[in-house]
Amino acid sequence: MNLIIYSGQVDCDETELLQVTRHHSVQIIRTPRELISRLSQPPDGHNVAIVILLVSSMAELEKFVEARDCFSDTALILILPEEEAVLNSNAFRLRANYMGFRGGEFEDVAAVIARIQTRIVRAKYLDPQGVEVR
Repeated sequence: MNLIIYSGQVDCDETELLQVTRHHSVQIIRTPRELISRLSQPPDGHNVAIVILLVSSMAELEKFVEARDCFSDTALILILPEEEAVLNSNAFRLRANYMGFRGGEFEDVAAVIARIQTRIVRAKYLDPQGVEVR
């Protein structure tokens, strides 16, 4: 499973996320443009399954909302600035699978990744009626 972490800067939150995602193939992307470009590429057999947006400002979040169609085929985990206790509507427009705040332990993110991974594996090996197909 491929996992992308968007983080505009190296900080303790990024380090913590890397720690909880250490069992996955992780690519770090530093600019919104690079992330949007990466997600806009045609699938090459190494599809991105999960994107974690480690957002540092609401202005940065707005850039991703403008390109929200790029996230349609991925599970999205959104980590917002901790000082933004009141979520604006832009955060909800991304339709993230999980939303949290910066500045904490990210064990909850690890649990969400595990649940998403289980769901992806089940979908790969089960038909719509729940019968295993291999």
